[in-house]
Amino acid sequence: MLSFFILISWALFSLFCPADDGVQVVCSSDINSSSLSPRDVTDIFLGRKRTLGDGSRIRLAVLKSGSVHNAFLAEYLGKSEKQFQRYWRNLVFSGRGMMPKVFSSEEKLAAYVATQKGVVGYLSNTNLIQNTELKRVHVEKGSE
Repeated sequence: MLSFFILISWALFSLFCPADDGVQVVCSSDINSSSLSPRDVTDIFLGRKRTLGDGSRIRLAVLKSGSVHNAFLAEYLGKSEKQFQRYWRNLVFSGRGMMPKVFSSEEKLAAYVATQKGVVGYLSNTNLIQNTELKRVHVEKGSE
């Protein structure tokens, strides 16, 4: 009886908590960096870091909205969707930045990152990462 309860609990957990790797930072294949600190990710997506170590310009690709977008904002930037939009509008209107390229789906974002140079974005679906010309960027947890 106990083993039946454990089996049912595991099945329900698997159903409602799918085993994905969460939100993944990805970049174009031309970018040489394969790992970033959490601080680098924050600085890149808030427009504070605009070039890579080799001097090439970073272009951002973000999702318009949704659970993946919100998870990324919360995990890496500590912002809500509205805070993120307001932050970028202020940068753009003050002349200190250009809005990131916004996509309505992960598929469109992945296709853009795969075909353009110098692009950094994020995805949740690891199959998209494995089946395109994207590089998965390792974010070093716990290092600032």
